Amino acid sequence: MYKRILFFSLILLLGCTNTDDKHEFRFEITGTATQVDNMRVKMGPGVDFNSEGKVELPVSIIHEIYGNNLVYLFEIEHFDNNSDVTLKVFVDDELVEENNTFVETEDFAVITIKGVYK
Repeated sequence: MYKRILFFSLILLLGCTNTDDKHEFRFEITGTATQVDNMRVKMGPGVDFNSEGKVELPVSIIHEIYGNNLVYLFEIEHFDNNSDVTLKVFVDDELVEENNTFVETEDFAVITIKGVYK
């Protein structure tokens, strides 16, 4: 009896997963800088991460996400706005956006890429 329930539960669960809406997000930090002071990453509804400290470079983060209208955010903070740092966001191996321009804030220089992948 339990095997049948488990079997039908698995079929129901796997049958509800729409692989047409599967996307692979890849965030990269490149350049000659060896570290940044902080990194924030958001990939769809599944990943929301703040390093709350220094991150060694280079960085590549890959995550598979299912769905539509997926929010993404990739942001770094660094004390030196002259550092050679480039942020890149790829979705399904296509470059969606690239940014290497620091914006000055009160405490840090910041590079941000954000948007919604439809």
